[in-house]
This record gives sequence, C-alpha cells and structure tokens, in this order.
Amino acid sequence: MQTLEYSAFDFHQTLNSAINDAIQELLGAVDLWALRQELSTKYDISLEELLYRIETVYMVLETKFGVVGAKSIGPVIAEKFYDKVGLAFHEHPGYGLSDYVEDAKRRIG
Repeated sequence: MQTLEYSAFDFHQTLNSAINDAIQELLGAVDLWALRQELSTKYDISLEELLYRIETVYMVLETKFGVVGAKSIGPVIAEKFYDKVGLAFHEHPGYGLSDYVEDAKRRIG
C-alpha cells in the first residue's frame, strides 16, 4: 500500500469518515447520529477536535456500548482509518483507538 501525505485537515476528515463508516456499518445510522449528538452537545467536540479528543470519543463509546463494545468498535474504526490513509492494519493487543491514531500519525509523518 502506498501512504499519502496528509494535512491536519485531511487527517481529521479521514478520521471522521472512518468513525462514521465503522459506527454506521456496525450499529446503524441511528447510533451514529446519537454518538454525534452526544459528542457535540455533551462534550462540545467538533469534527476538527476529534483527533485531539480521541480519548473522550472512546470514553463515550464505552459509556454507550460498554467496555467490551468499545473494545470491539475501536479496532474497526482503526482498520477503516488505516485503509483510508493507505496503511496496512495489524491489530495489537492492548492498543486503544488513540494508540492506533498516534501510530498512524507517526507512520504518515
């Protein structure tokens, strides 16, 4: 796979797209809408802030879907994200969503 150069905005857009795709695929449009509403209204997280507040996003996933659900959803989001940025994805035991995002940032440069 070929990796691409990404600006901060592209990185945010790509992460946002991966979250949307994974949640909608796994849980449906209603749960995606509910997650977006909660992130926006309760935590004041905009699209531009997703990357910097990924731990809060993960905490909301844990609150809404339980620890086991969040641990299942996180790698799916990461896999979609890696695919979108042209990186090979390998699941790592103990990695959280923020670990995968940081790994992608390092690998992209």
